[in-house]
Amino acid sequence: MKFLPSRQTESGEFGVWNNVEDTDLFVTAYVAHFLIEAQDHQMHLPRAWMKDQGLLPKTIAALEYQSQPQDGDSLLMLRQRAYSAYLLTRLAQVPSNALMSIRTQLEQNFKPTDWQKDLLPPGLLRHIRI
Repeated sequence: MKFLPSRQTESGEFGVWNNVEDTDLFVTAYVAHFLIEAQDHQMHLPRAWMKDQGLLPKTIAALEYQSQPQDGDSLLMLRQRAYSAYLLTRLAQVPSNALMSIRTQLEQNFKPTDWQKDLLPPGLLRHIRI
């Protein structure tokens, strides 16, 4: 845990190595998921991580950014974006625009058989009625 701040960029994203230039959507979402679970289980996290511009608020900002789909996203990328949106819902945020955009891209660019039985976070997009 003590290495997390050194792996976070100014934009809040995470990479695998210190002072990373290349970030990874999955690593960022995975760290966010860990932090959410840690909070849910009353694990002690450093107070500095919770302050404005601390590790957690910057991570949430990164999730908000990476949950927004881009034209031409692959199924893998949309899966990652859906994971980020799912995590935002765990934080009581409602990323409706991101979810609608992800679902629209899935419906327009992929066959239903490609994504409806996919590993999208807990069936998130299959069951969402927006």
